[in-house]
Amino acid sequence: MRLIATIAVIAIHVNYNYFDKIAYNPALSFDYVSESLINIITRFSVPCFVMISGAFNLNNANNKNRKLFYKKTGWKILIPTAGIIVIFLPFAIIKKIFAGDLWFEPIISVFQGAFKIWFMFMLLGLYILTPFIIKAKEVLTKKERKRSIIVLCIWAILSQATSSYKLSYSIGVVGSFLAYYLLGDYLYNEIKISLSRGLLIAISLIMIFATFIVRFWGFEYYLSDAYTNFFSPTIFVYSISVFMFVKGVNSKISWYRVSKYTFYIYLFHMFVLAFITKILGKYMRNIMNIKAIIFEIVITFIASFICAIIYDKFWASKEKWKEKFYSLSLFK
Repeated sequence: MRLIATIAVIAIHVNYNYFDKIAYNPALSFDYVSESLINIITRFSVPCFVMISGAFNLNNANNKNRKLFYKKTGWKILIPTAGIIVIFLPFAIIKKIFAGDLWFEPIISVFQGAFKIWFMFMLLGLYILTPFIIKAKEVLTKKERKRSIIVLCIWAILSQATSSYKLSYSIGVVGSFLAYYLLGDYLYNEIKISLSRGLLIAISLIMIFATFIVRFWGFEYYLSDAYTNFFSPTIFVYSISVFMFVKGVNSKISWYRVSKYTFYIYLFHMFVLAFITKILGKYMRNIMNIKAIIFEIVITFIASFICAIIYDKFWASKEKWKEKFYSLSLFK
């Protein structure tokens, strides 16, 4: 699921480089229909990422130990994210200087979720809450948890329909994605019934079609904002359907060796995509949009995968750094 969701995230960003030009001018052209559908079909990605995290984090009683969990999370997420920022921020600053713009703008934009790392900031917000959520689970009944999740889901949909945010770690953004986080835990660990795959596929197709129609009619709000487009009612139902479908799939192949790199692939893919667009942009204009989109998705994924492997090996060789990080007084 992580691997599929990672490819879907890459597809969203590659596709939007083309779709952005026609997104607000609906027409029954091949480019509009195909690019709009790609944009919609891939929307399950971030919600499913969050639901997967909730399914495993919130079902682990050890994670209620705040210092232990924060130590583990800090090394796995916070440090690599900071590393990516340190690597690429100087280039962004230099670019601004040569362009005659304000050099500190990239620094401000980082805290607003630039470089598409808003997801990491939002996820850190959820991880900070994780030990407290696990403790709350221990005192609430199953019925109380179910009701609170339903209320939170409704609130998230309504909240995101009436709000907009500049910061990915805003209370509203983290609070809304908290609905997916709790839902992942509940659906994966407490729902024992398995729905028909045919039914889940049918629900997904209906939600995709409904989203397309609403957008085509000109309802743009759920299309434009960085966070709200994961919270339209149709995308909410669609994401849950995809999650439940994959939950019911039994694979004889172990995907761990690939899926363990998905976090780094996500961190690198926007820089790789920007480089590819810069180098191949003029050639891409000469071929059909859909072919260019597919080509860029494949190249971006492969290049990001290679970067992820190199980056992972770098951190794997820094055991002394890890020991020093773990020994910080903050975690004692």
